[in-house]
Amino acid sequence: MSFFNELLNRKVPQILGSYLIASITLIGALDWLASRYELSDTYVSIAIFCLISISPSVMLLAYFHGTPGKDEWVKVEKFGIPLNILFIACFLMLSNNFDLLEPTVIDNIDDNFLVFVTSNNQSIENTKKTDEWAEIVNQVADYGILEDQKLNKIRKYIYSGLRQKLLNYDVSVHFAATKEENKMLEAIFSFDYMLHTKKNKLLDENKVNNNNVLEIFDHFNEKLSTKIDKVLKIDLLWFSPIEEDHLKVITNDYLGLNESTNIKGERSLIFFYKTLQFHDVDVVENDNIEYSILEALYNIIIEFRFGESIGIIENVLNANLVTIKLKNLNILKGTHLKMPKRNYSFTHNTINENLTKYIDDFISIKDDLNQNPIHVSKYYHLYDNDNKELLENNPDSVITIYIDEWNYLIDSLNTNFDTIVNRFIDDKSLWERLDHIEFSYELEILNVQDSIATAKINKFSFPFVKPQIGDEVRLKE
Repeated sequence: MSFFNELLNRKVPQILGSYLIASITLIGALDWLASRYELSDTYVSIAIFCLISISPSVMLLAYFHGTPGKDEWVKVEKFGIPLNILFIACFLMLSNNFDLLEPTVIDNIDDNFLVFVTSNNQSIENTKKTDEWAEIVNQVADYGILEDQKLNKIRKYIYSGLRQKLLNYDVSVHFAATKEENKMLEAIFSFDYMLHTKKNKLLDENKVNNNNVLEIFDHFNEKLSTKIDKVLKIDLLWFSPIEEDHLKVITNDYLGLNESTNIKGERSLIFFYKTLQFHDVDVVENDNIEYSILEALYNIIIEFRFGESIGIIENVLNANLVTIKLKNLNILKGTHLKMPKRNYSFTHNTINENLTKYIDDFISIKDDLNQNPIHVSKYYHLYDNDNKELLENNPDSVITIYIDEWNYLIDSLNTNFDTIVNRFIDDKSLWERLDHIEFSYELEILNVQDSIATAKINKFSFPFVKPQIGDEVRLKE
């Protein structure tokens, strides 16, 4: 009798097949339960491991006990099956200590931020070593760091304000809590000084700074039992301009850092910088520099967390109800959104349709001002015009200026319509984007299902504004 016939005679394939079907059914049931009741996927991993690991014992039992009648237990069973069970038990105990069965989760979401606002002499001393210092001293009569009382006031306002503004979002923001942590963060080089060390090949200084930053990540990761995604640091100082040396103006330097690990496990740092235009004339008790910093930091964090656009209008259900195709699936019911302006993207595929929409919307704007001259002040503030006296003393002239300008633009676009379209069709690499800031509205999420959110529009910028498929929405500040 061949070995295969012997296996058939002992019903080994049948028993293993039944075992496989039962195992798949059990795993499917556990997976459903884990999904239904939001249990850890580790339970499913343990079940799969145990069912696979015990299969040698199942094969032994099937081979030696698959035939009809009573069978004696042989030595290979007496030793093999207990060893198999002992192996499974040992592995499970080790996995409990070392998380061997915990699925590896790659966290690519920036949702943990360490924020630090400071004003210290070391930053100024480092700046003096850079090429930029010569330009600074030519414009500044005097300079210095903020007093502790002023700095603490700014920190308290910003830190508590960030916590409050981010309360309803899936974002965690952390701050230094001790003098030692403040010193660690103060030692981080400014962006300009980091460029200076690299440009002048000051490798030792650069290495010390990098190690210091990595230690900061390690310290806060361990302390908070989390992974800090980005460190955001703002250095403040005051200066008096040469032209007006009686004034004190607060300015800042903004720096962001995040840690990166390559496939070899080597750690490095990525630095990013964005100029923030805070100018606070006269350092007095009732100034609002902290408000400007708070708003800027909030916008930076929200943009890192959710991206500039969190979704696009997919369907317009009625004048005040839309559905949004979400790019970020962590948006919750009750979240407030805005469509800040309507964008028109021009490529060889979209130029004809979108240029027509752009012109039609221009006409809507012009018609609105013709029919509702009372809206002139809204347009005026929308464009950030400076001549307030003209608006107050002669609003009709402002209306005439706007309408004449829009008529000129509309006529020009209509006259050159074919030329513009052909330019994009002839050169398929061309891309251009224009916008109308007059078209904006605010929304509130009513419901989220999978990647689709239903939202109610609470406020339109102007009566003629209507939601449109393709409108990009983002979180409301």
